[in-house]
Amino acid sequence: MKVLIVDDDIAKAAAISKVLLEAGIPSTDDIAHVTNAYDASAEMRKTHFDLLILDLMIPKARLTEPEIDGGQTLLRDIMARTTYLRPRYIVGLTSYDDARDQSEADFNNGLWSILKFDTKSADWIEQLTSKVRYISSSAEAVSLGQDYDYDVAFVCALAKPELEAVLAIDCGWKELPRATDPTRYWVGTFSVEGKTFRCVACHAAQMGMVATSAAVSKVSAAFRPRLVVMTGICAGREGDIQLGDVVVVNISWDYGSGKFHKKEGEALRFAPDPVQIALDPMLRKHAESLRADGRKLDEIRRGYTKQNINSVLNIEIGAMASGSAVRADDGFFEELAAAKRKVVAVEMEAYAVYATAEEMPAPRPLPLVVKSVCDFANSDKNDTYQDYAAHTSAVCALEIVKAYLRDKHL
Repeated sequence: MKVLIVDDDIAKAAAISKVLLEAGIPSTDDIAHVTNAYDASAEMRKTHFDLLILDLMIPKARLTEPEIDGGQTLLRDIMARTTYLRPRYIVGLTSYDDARDQSEADFNNGLWSILKFDTKSADWIEQLTSKVRYISSSAEAVSLGQDYDYDVAFVCALAKPELEAVLAIDCGWKELPRATDPTRYWVGTFSVEGKTFRCVACHAAQMGMVATSAAVSKVSAAFRPRLVVMTGICAGREGDIQLGDVVVVNISWDYGSGKFHKKEGEALRFAPDPVQIALDPMLRKHAESLRADGRKLDEIRRGYTKQNINSVLNIEIGAMASGSAVRADDGFFEELAAAKRKVVAVEMEAYAVYATAEEMPAPRPLPLVVKSVCDFANSDKNDTYQDYAAHTSAVCALEIVKAYLRDKHL
């Protein structure tokens, strides 16, 4: 695996190289480093890199000052010209919010991500490590002749109403007995523009991250799915989201990750220290497309016939916190905002799906969590919207999956 770092900060480049080596890059011989866009262009004309790590604020030429659009200009050049051996993956890395804001549209157009470099945070290290391991395992799977078997695995926390909603989708589901496995599995197929894709569905032994991690591990090992998808119900942040709205999890973390500390004369306090995992950019793109398709969302809403739902169906692509216990108290989301200010939903499993999928051996599945809001995690908590939320999350998830597979295979 070959990596090119484009960064004029020598210390920062050294820190990136250290992360790459710890993530599994064999040696420094596999890592090239240049300090400006001109030299980067020259490198990419003679070497095909698996990963380009691009600082956004770089000099455009040798012996010149860094410019806010230095990385953006290079990215546009790579996309526009056929003279480059284009890298398989591109990751932006910057300390500057204004540089990120200016370049974000170009990175989104290419389905690439931008990481925030911060010496006081380990987030960028975790995210870059995950990306490197994913690229390495994909290459390893191809070289060993390993490949995906099923296209998508649906994993739910509950048999009812969550898995029940998945099995209500017309995929010709049939139960597949596995004599030595206590988990029940259903297999089926669906079509996208004439091409048939295979799917499998199951539910965890119980709610929570431990049981979910076990279910994701088992279904991934047994069926080797390209995507592992969790659907179901969640609690939303009142005022930011409506009952019945769908949340596509863009950022996930364990809200119980951190430590308790107590100073003399003060009450015991909890300091959150979460590792946040992001959604794959390709899946996010297709979620954004579905969010913009008001006609399709209305069709999904009207497809639910068990009760009258008059509210408009919306999709929120946002941050969701996971924890080991259900909360039903006022002020809960204000506590969660200490870790992620824009958190929109909370439940008990999403982080386990993202974290477990990242650690699976090749061929590693991409994780996707789509859940719908059935309450606001407060003292008014009730179960009125559970069936509808299970339905909308399952159908919206399948629409995102179909769009992803259409892009990849058709």
